[in-house]
Amino acid sequence: MSDEGFLPEWAEIKASTIEGVRYGIFTNRFIEGGDSLGWVREVDGYDQGPMSRSVVGWIGNCDDDTPNTFTLSDGGCRHYLIAARDIEVGEEIMWKYELPQYGSVGSRPWDVAS
Repeated sequence: MSDEGFLPEWAEIKASTIEGVRYGIFTNRFIEGGDSLGWVREVDGYDQGPMSRSVVGWIGNCDDDTPNTFTLSDGGCRHYLIAARDIEVGEEIMWKYELPQYGSVGSRPWDVAS
């Protein structure tokens, strides 16, 4: 994961594949299913409202039908983006805009793609 506030090394911003949406986040390398792509939002534990988002969290798009990632919380304030399956070079990163699943972040399979 790159420094906070910057686009991660694995990501590029391009025109979205979603009709009517201007931009999206795309991979510039293969991402293995189960890899963490870093954090996408940090929430206030009281009301679950977003306090801050990463660049990926701001620009990434929603796909309710076939998302290739999902969000995961380790019970803390940060929500991490996890590859739901292998993601090929050039694919747009998409997830459902919903509350995260809960699990462990920081050890395989939730390690950070580098």
